Amino acid sequence: MVRKVNPHPNKTIFNASEACGYCGLSWNKLKSLIREGFIASSRVGARYLITKDSIDRYVNRHEIANKIFIRENT
Repeated sequence: MVRKVNPHPNKTIFNASEACGYCGLSWNKLKSLIREGFIASSRVGARYLITKDSIDRYVNRHEIANKIFIRENT
């Protein structure tokens, strides 16, 4: 089980715990997003390294899509 840990504000590359803490998702959900190609990561042995930028891009894409969906359906 991966524990959510808040990363240092200046950090740009996270391990699994820090990535979960940064985006507020469980490790199972984050890992499925990585496997599906929505969030980029690198594997070093058994560890995942996830960039802050890849999480931010995923969140921004979905925020924009949700705003467009809401606007078109109101």
